[in-house]
Amino acid sequence: MKSSEADREFQSLPEKGKQWKEEHTHGRNGSITRYAAQIAQDATKKVPTPYAYNYGVSAGHTNFGQSEKGNGYGGVNGGYWVNLPDGRVQKVSYWADGSGYHPVVSYSGKAHYPASYGYGHGGYH
Repeated sequence: MKSSEADREFQSLPEKGKQWKEEHTHGRNGSITRYAAQIAQDATKKVPTPYAYNYGVSAGHTNFGQSEKGNGYGGVNGGYWVNLPDGRVQKVSYWADGSGYHPVVSYSGKAHYPASYGYGHGGYH
């Protein structure tokens, strides 16, 4: 609505309507405006929301999982693990914050590889 249209609309209101509109648009001594500004400011404040979760799957040769915690202020720490095809378990511990993601990778167990079958020898002739 343009300013001149709003002025015409305001002029046509009864006297009590003018008073109500002035009080609620500008506030008495600015009190309504200050109160509304405070509500708007409170609504935009970030509230910390910490969280934690974990899960794991173990079925046959499958074994993996993860756990993580967040402090609600952007800091996170956790880890995950997975069985690798060579028989080892890979574990990753990490933390993340404003400076980035910081993983620490480790392996446990001994790698097992299939026996060599002499590729290029034997087979069909």
